[in-house]
Amino acid sequence: MTVKTEKKEAVKIIKDKFSKAKGVIVTDYRGLSVKAISDLRGRLREAGIEYKVYKNTLAKIAVEGESFGGVADFMQGPTAYAFDFENEVEAAKVLSDFAKEQDNLEIKGGIIEGQIVDVKAVKQYAALPSKDELIAKALGTISAPVRQMVTVVAAPVQGLINVLKAKAEQG
Repeated sequence: MTVKTEKKEAVKIIKDKFSKAKGVIVTDYRGLSVKAISDLRGRLREAGIEYKVYKNTLAKIAVEGESFGGVADFMQGPTAYAFDFENEVEAAKVLSDFAKEQDNLEIKGGIIEGQIVDVKAVKQYAALPSKDELIAKALGTISAPVRQMVTVVAAPVQGLINVLKAKAEQG
């Protein structure tokens, strides 16, 4: 395989990852120790997030002309990409938490819900409850009135059962 063919294949792979990911966070990892990078990769892997380093020139070619092409603005200096194929904001959460512990990890920006976002927006998304938490809260809020109604409707029935039990015990 020639170098040109290898580069074309690499661009295709990078473009595919950007296209399929629900969330992509772009970071500068300069200054992180090997131990810190290993720790970060482990945390991301546990969350189902792929963390890759690509040459900026290849990554820029891969996003050129795509709806997410604006992410190329973040592709300067040492750059690594966290691709989350399952959840829009999980990568933002993991990386933001890690950046609080390791000052050398710089979040540059990314793509969340198909939109190019800056570091400030990434941190705002990271602070939000997860989608599952929001769904659980919404279901709890919706089901509370139903539970109350069932309790009210069941109270007379339970009272009748208690009266019948008492009469059965007496006689």
